Amino acid sequence: MAGIVLVASGVVILHLPRFAWAAASASLQALRFSGHARYAVLTGLLTATYSTVDKWNMNAGIPPLTYAYLTIPVAALLLTPFALAPPTRAMAEWRTYIAPARELGVVFGAALGSLVLHEPYARASDSRAPC
Repeated sequence: MAGIVLVASGVVILHLPRFAWAAASASLQALRFSGHARYAVLTGLLTATYSTVDKWNMNAGIPPLTYAYLTIPVAALLLTPFALAPPTRAMAEWRTYIAPARELGVVFGAALGSLVLHEPYARASDSRAPC
């Protein structure tokens, strides 16, 4: 818990226009009214929650594959209404970032496959490279 507080404090301090209590107070007040900050805090809380629940279940002896089979359908049911909702302006803007993110994911996946899993690496100009 202390680590979380220190990291959060460091982020706030790094973004201050000047190192003074008034600047820190104004920065925290601005976060209080920011919708983006609320989503960031909510994301952090949900991530901490599911990480804690995952740890409890792994410590309880539930096999990981069984746990995945139980939790993934629940997540799918909870996320379905959001996936089926009509797109908003923000969702339309996000679509412009999906393709580059997907391409970057392929690059990271290839790098991890080569470095971590020691898969054979083939250059694009190599005629033996799979298509």
